[in-house]
Amino acid sequence: MNCLDLNRFVKEVDLLKVAAEILEGSDANGTSLCYKAMVQVEEMKEGLQTLKILVDEQKAQIETCKELLATVHHIGKVTEHIESNLPGRYVYSVEDAVGTEKVSERNMEYLSPCQGPWTGMSPYYCASSNKHTVQSPRPYIMYLKLEEFDKIPKYMKGRLTYEMVNNFIDSFNMAMEKKYQLFSCPRNTLKGKKLIEYDTFKKQETRETIEKGIYFCVMDDLKTLGNIKMVKASYNLLNILRNTRRMREIRTPGVVRFAVSN
Repeated sequence: MNCLDLNRFVKEVDLLKVAAEILEGSDANGTSLCYKAMVQVEEMKEGLQTLKILVDEQKAQIETCKELLATVHHIGKVTEHIESNLPGRYVYSVEDAVGTEKVSERNMEYLSPCQGPWTGMSPYYCASSNKHTVQSPRPYIMYLKLEEFDKIPKYMKGRLTYEMVNNFIDSFNMAMEKKYQLFSCPRNTLKGKKLIEYDTFKKQETRETIEKGIYFCVMDDLKTLGNIKMVKASYNLLNILRNTRRMREIRTPGVVRFAVSN
């Protein structure tokens, strides 16, 4: 046995001695270090497991957010499509009160009752009244909402559809527009048939319609100005407008007025 082999043999014996001491627990310091190392390893394992759970939760939240974002984008596209293709009849324009012109009390009684191309002195001016009344800015009937139509009793609707009701409202509003467009003209500017119509409209007014600024039309207005054929379905449609409080009747001997409900 040479010197190198002897040295290697001595080292191996020393290692075996250290190993034997660790197994026997004779080296208290080494045992303590090993125990601490084992505890730290277990703590690291638990920490890594907790981090793994948190990472999985974050991944799940990210997937949920992606789905929500996709839904929002889809809703946005659908909304844009609906807005671009919505029929004009279902678009309601409400004038912002902040942007309206302030009118002095002195001129309130001379306001025109009608929005649109017609202007001038209101036909509702009453010189004997001491109160200043501002007319309603809406001389027309608003369209029925779908939920309102669904609440109408079946016996009242019959075979009438949602579109038919709103088409009738179109014709009703057209009659109102034509009537009050003529009514807004000064009487001395009218001649012939227009003057006769104006005087007829004037005679149909009552104290209530003048003082309260009530907009209304009569059966003849619906026929001639609204091009409505007064058949059974038309009377059912008028009944629906009463039921949904879009319109009410003002009766006097010989005249039935269909007044816009404000």
